[in-house]
Amino acid sequence: MTDSRNPHATDAVAAGASATGTSAVGTAATGADVIERREPITGPTEQGDRSARKVARAGSWYFAEYLFRGMRRYIDVILADSVGTPLMYLVTLGVGLGAVLTNNQTSFDGVPYITFIAGALAATMAVGIAMEEMTFPVMGGFKWNRTYYGPQVTPITPQQIARGTVIAVSIRVVAQTVLLLLILAAFGAIHSLSSVLVIVFSTIAALAFGLPCMAFAAGIFQERGQFSVIIRFIFMPMFLFSGTFYPLEHLPIYLQWIGWVSPIWHATELNRWAIYGHEVEPWMFPVHLGVMIVVAVIAFLIAQTRYYRRLRGEKVKTRVWGARAAKKTMASMAPAGTSGEAGDPYAVGYGSRGVGSDGAYEDSAPSAAAAAQAPGAAQAALSRVSKPRRRWLSNLYGRNAKAVMERSWMATKNSTWIVIVTGFAEPVLYLASLGFGLGVVISGVEGPGGQTMSYAAYIAPGLLAVSAMNGALMDTNNMFFKLRYAKLYRVMLNTSLGPMDVAIGEITMAMIRGFIYSLGFYLIAAAAGLVGWGSGLLMIPAAVLIAFGFAAVFMAITTWFTRFQHLDWLNLVVQPLTLFSATFFPLDVYPQAVQAVIASLPLWHGVDLLRMLATSTFTIDILWHVLYFVVMAVAGLTVATMRFKKMFLT
Repeated sequence: MTDSRNPHATDAVAAGASATGTSAVGTAATGADVIERREPITGPTEQGDRSARKVARAGSWYFAEYLFRGMRRYIDVILADSVGTPLMYLVTLGVGLGAVLTNNQTSFDGVPYITFIAGALAATMAVGIAMEEMTFPVMGGFKWNRTYYGPQVTPITPQQIARGTVIAVSIRVVAQTVLLLLILAAFGAIHSLSSVLVIVFSTIAALAFGLPCMAFAAGIFQERGQFSVIIRFIFMPMFLFSGTFYPLEHLPIYLQWIGWVSPIWHATELNRWAIYGHEVEPWMFPVHLGVMIVVAVIAFLIAQTRYYRRLRGEKVKTRVWGARAAKKTMASMAPAGTSGEAGDPYAVGYGSRGVGSDGAYEDSAPSAAAAAQAPGAAQAALSRVSKPRRRWLSNLYGRNAKAVMERSWMATKNSTWIVIVTGFAEPVLYLASLGFGLGVVISGVEGPGGQTMSYAAYIAPGLLAVSAMNGALMDTNNMFFKLRYAKLYRVMLNTSLGPMDVAIGEITMAMIRGFIYSLGFYLIAAAAGLVGWGSGLLMIPAAVLIAFGFAAVFMAITTWFTRFQHLDWLNLVVQPLTLFSATFFPLDVYPQAVQAVIASLPLWHGVDLLRMLATSTFTIDILWHVLYFVVMAVAGLTVATMRFKKMFLT
């Protein structure tokens, strides 16, 4: 035999044969026989083929496992959300609001209020999880993290990637629903063993809402507020107008259709039947299940098709929100003599480079020849930059916070208007749902001055404070991306700007956003006759002060965040503030010890301040509330400034 790796192998065999008196042919034949008698050896290729076949059969489960491993990075947020959110709603609405509704149990199927809302909370939580996992993460798999493209070099198919995503989300929904049932059982809201069906009904509802979100996210290439629209204008109305906190029949007929098309309502009806025997017509069982299953199946087929086409490089027809505005922006920033329409508006650096006539990038900075023509101006500019600061706080404050505000205003002006509108949509929806839905069964609530007021008028000032806080919170998300991803603050602090300029500019813009949200909500509440046009106008500057205080504190806290998931911790703080701060019911429903804790919360001071102004109740307490937010704003601004200095200047 001839070994191709050793060209002298034939000579060696022949030499050995001569020494033993045998022929080379015989020796070669004998060696062949030995090789034939050996057991077959499994080579790397065959092992790889076996692994490939295994992956091809169970690719969906392998990808689901990968997603679960990714969830471990923010498992603390998942656990806190799965335990904390249900507890907050059960304690605040189930117990707190239930105390106000004690004499109206007949309006809630004759069961305790906490039992009535248990099934709705299970359905809402499941749908919320699906929406969370099937919007931003799906788009991130295609665009930002590009995690969907790695499995493309393995036998895993795009369809298996889509199915693996559904499997992972479904398992998370099931696990958190089981945990919720245990919490409900601890509160005494579970009345029968049939409650385990809540797991099935809630999971189906989650897929009926999440899969359309998944199909939509797989077909867009730019996120310019679409997911905010889904959260604020689709999920929130379904949550609030699907009989979650009261029977659907309490709503006017022209609003009940929101529940009819909502998977939350269909799952809520089935969950209530499973928990305490809520009366459901026999023919409605296939209707509830059929609607959710049909929507889920159709959406899954669309999502699977889009996964396949996009991961195979095929074009998916879509519309980029804000593309026209971005095109106008790039045209306005284009250098003189060039066309701002060439090229992709999203591929051009923001104001730093333009697109030449040949499609190549060109610097928009002045040329060397132009700079040489004005050496005196360049030298004067250099002397201004290099001149040391000798004023008080000169190392922190460059007296140019206006530049930071101008930059933020330009970015806001060029964004889609729908992102701004969604900011105050949530308080308005809460007002419409709880104010008028529960107002049917709550005759009146005692206000700050001892007078009796309608339930809608009672919660309107509280929701105005929530609107101001939401405006500050919305800008906090923007601050985080500027800090950790765009690295914008690092660039700013390499100029003559100081840390205090950045902090003041960003906090002021957040305050302005809070003012816009508060003004919009006030006009709606005043038009509905829930707040007055006289002393009620004082609520606007008070709401601006509330937004200023929250914006300063939120910005200071954001400087410690390093991952996007850390923003969920901030949301877990905002939720109890919204629910516990006497926004929806009087403070005296809680024990004295709990009242003292709630009275120290910032949103409670804001709610009480606006409620006193709305009812023209002027006491010394107003000054204490104002002082609270002044101290809050100064403390937040100071901490944010020191943090920026430590992060970028030391």
